[in-house]
Amino acid sequence: MMKTKSLNRVLHPLKEGLEDHYEVRLDLGSFYDYYAMMRWAWRSTYKRLRDDLFDVDQDLQYHNNINAMKELCRDYGEWSYDNVYRNMEYRGSTCDNADVTDNESGIYAIFGFLALYDLTGEERWLEALIGAADYTETWTYSWTFPVFCDNAYSPLSKRSISGQSPVTIGTGGGDMYMAACAYVYYRIYLITGDDHYRDYAEFIHNNSRNANDVYGEFGYAIKGLSWEGGDFADQKLNTLHRWLPWVTYVELDPTSRLLDTFGAYDIKGCEELSPEERKERNRIYEHYV
Repeated sequence: MMKTKSLNRVLHPLKEGLEDHYEVRLDLGSFYDYYAMMRWAWRSTYKRLRDDLFDVDQDLQYHNNINAMKELCRDYGEWSYDNVYRNMEYRGSTCDNADVTDNESGIYAIFGFLALYDLTGEERWLEALIGAADYTETWTYSWTFPVFCDNAYSPLSKRSISGQSPVTIGTGGGDMYMAACAYVYYRIYLITGDDHYRDYAEFIHNNSRNANDVYGEFGYAIKGLSWEGGDFADQKLNTLHRWLPWVTYVELDPTSRLLDTFGAYDIKGCEELSPEERKERNRIYEHYV
């Protein structure tokens, strides 16, 4: 556990940045898609919710008891419930792609609605959470088809594309970003009791790693690096030949959260706890320090 002094040193600039977001938000918690670097001048007329701020704001609220953060969380949620969830407007979250339907908008909506459900226990946030989760899951290659790859340095030259996911609508191929979701889908299973979410959590926790050089057999600089992504819709893999930090982050983050919450690195290990213990631990903010 991080010491209070160190924690405050981390949270202070984060809190200041979120207070800036509070000042420039538009009606009911929405934001413009892009802002200039040196001043809050909008560059896009399309309003959208930054669902990924839900989590951070909520954590700040628990650490600092800031009523403004609670208000901001609810404003995000209200706007997102009406515009993102009810209108199926899961779009524009991939910063290097066009403002089109994508999977990451669904992922961030899950993070946001789950945070609000943790905060309030209100059924409407659970409804929106399940809607976002069901949408997002459909972006996964849960089966495989033959893909030719003549690059021996790619893990997918020997492994299935199962567990990979397209990035945006209209693109052919994908990456392993869905690895980010194992923890939240397992938590959804514990909230709803629907075994499907547990099965999907285990599937995505394992199969997304088809793109990972786990054992050092593909010549990556160190073991455990992952392929960034590429094209394979025409059944020929055209890889980007890069590792980027986010690739490892989306594998480490859910794994560390599984460990922190349930004391296990994978879903199988979590299942060794009794049902009562898992449900107790799933109420994460009851034990928040």
